[in-house]
Amino acid sequence: MAKLQVKGLNEYTKSIQKLYKDSEVIMKRSIYPAAGFVVDNMKKAIQSLPIEEGPSGLPPYGTVDKPLNGISRRQKADLLEGMGISHFQATSGYLHVKAGFDGYGSVKTRAYPKGLPNILLARAITTGSAFRNKNTAIRRAVTKSKKQAAEIMNQEMNKYIRRKVK
Repeated sequence: MAKLQVKGLNEYTKSIQKLYKDSEVIMKRSIYPAAGFVVDNMKKAIQSLPIEEGPSGLPPYGTVDKPLNGISRRQKADLLEGMGISHFQATSGYLHVKAGFDGYGSVKTRAYPKGLPNILLARAITTGSAFRNKNTAIRRAVTKSKKQAAEIMNQEMNKYIRRKVK
């Protein structure tokens, strides 16, 4: 009759149990650096947007005949200031964070007395509108950084796993 001898199985099982217990913490610590990388690339894309200003630095008005191609310096600063990463949301066993825009711009209008919502401005820039030409710089930055963000998550996760298993 054959005899099977396994060494180190108990230690391996304990390591797996430790990892399982800390899996959410490990995932969270791996996701945020990757999200930060994506946000940094989005900020660079915003910095690259063309400047188009009216008198006294205010954003000009675009029309159907003469649509806008850029944004004002104030709008650019508002977008950069309103850029960030959301808190984690857990749904169906997945952890989600969102990189995007929050808050209001400093340019107040009759329609937006608090200021133009940053998300509205970002969407208008990315998709265009009747008075603004489409500029996909932000979308391209996100798409371009996806693979590197996944690699950052992988590296961070491996770093924490090695630390826990030792």
